[in-house]
Amino acid sequence: MVRVHVHKPVLMAIWIGLLFDRITCQPEICLMVPPELKSCYENALRHPITSKAAIVDCLQRLLWFFLPDRNQTRPDVTSFVTNNAQRYPIPLTGFRVRKEYRRLTDYERVRLHNALNSLYKKGVIRKYGQLYADASGSTHGGPAFLSWHRVFLARFEDELRKEEGTIALPYWDCSLDFAMDNPVNSVLWADDHFGNANGDVVVGPFANWMTTRGKLTRNYGNRGVLIDYRKMKNIINSCNTKDITFPLEIDARSELDGILEYHSNGVNNWVGGDMTDASFAAYDPVFYMHLAFIDFIWERFRENQANTCQINPENAYASPPGYRSQQAEVPMYGFSELRNIDGLMSYWTKTWYAYEPRPRCPDCGSKYLFCNMTSQMCISHSRRTDFNAGKRVDPLGAIGAASNSFEPRSVFIPKRSIYPFTPSPESDGRLHSTALDDAKETIARLQTKPETTTSRWLSLAQWVKNLEPLPVGVVDNSIFPRRIRS
Repeated sequence: MVRVHVHKPVLMAIWIGLLFDRITCQPEICLMVPPELKSCYENALRHPITSKAAIVDCLQRLLWFFLPDRNQTRPDVTSFVTNNAQRYPIPLTGFRVRKEYRRLTDYERVRLHNALNSLYKKGVIRKYGQLYADASGSTHGGPAFLSWHRVFLARFEDELRKEEGTIALPYWDCSLDFAMDNPVNSVLWADDHFGNANGDVVVGPFANWMTTRGKLTRNYGNRGVLIDYRKMKNIINSCNTKDITFPLEIDARSELDGILEYHSNGVNNWVGGDMTDASFAAYDPVFYMHLAFIDFIWERFRENQANTCQINPENAYASPPGYRSQQAEVPMYGFSELRNIDGLMSYWTKTWYAYEPRPRCPDCGSKYLFCNMTSQMCISHSRRTDFNAGKRVDPLGAIGAASNSFEPRSVFIPKRSIYPFTPSPESDGRLHSTALDDAKETIARLQTKPETTTSRWLSLAQWVKNLEPLPVGVVDNSIFPRRIRS
């Protein structure tokens, strides 16, 4: 008899084959199965169920607790460490300006998607995904969260710009989607933007991407919640870093509303799928754009710290007792030439990158956004073609997703979370399952009071005149503020 040790993935394939009678068992071969699988099978057979049912149950349990290989290679580890003579790393691709994703031109968006796909094919996405998974225990739930993620994003953005030097990592301002009837209806989830989010990602620029445990997966609108502009404003107007970072001072739930990481977790859980788990979140490009928005909020908070609160942001590191890996002078995980406090230096936003302001009324600066004249807030267009409360242009293809189906057929298979993003705010009740009803109710309400709740209607010709920004210093106070076409 020959003893053969079979790896778990191969073993599962053999068991599935035996289950469906596609592999004949050779008596001279003895498979060394994992003890937990053997024990599960033997225990199951003691109950009044068939052998086939026992195999299916045990395979499901094995798959649920299966841990994929997430280890970084030695070249991966060393690639994150720079050996510069200067105190801080130098941006290899120059200074850049980050803007909201929908503010990208169609051409810029395509180049961004192409660059991300190039990083995926070269294994750079995998490398950063594994770094993020390994660093999670040292970079979450404490004061290092903001500073570490700033460096992580800057380094990733440099990789992105090596592929396409004229782009920057955009930020996803999810408050523009929160203000919709239901964020699930947002144009962002069309196949010319982020792609679908109702299971395996099968359409869009990142279709059929793989993580170390299978297809890239999302499950939007079932848990968590996006960031409300009012909550963002409250965080920005705070003065002390300890008031917007974990840990809580008195462990009171009322404190959570002011914690930036808490609201970041809510967005991760709202997108769902792989983004709910820090072990796999960084395999999804949406995750990087979400983190850029968290960094954007933090930068606005730092500006308020300096200008209103008269606090030097570079010294405002919150160092609570305990949390040894997150103390100010401790080397950053993965970027060991830097200390945790180095992420607070203004050097990053003076030498590496800056942010374009959020889209504002009356000119939101994108054909994928419109201005609500009542709230004076920019809101994302819907991609719905049945009940669309935001579309204010003739449906002649101006909205890129107008001709697409709402979402493709996809499969969502729940997976065990290894490092979940908690704590997190709960859903506000606008779920994936209520997206259609929420859109219908909004349309009915607008038809009842159109003058007080809707934005101005624009003809397609008027809308086209708003494609390019005005030159610096030029002000247009007309009813429909125009921007000059290139």
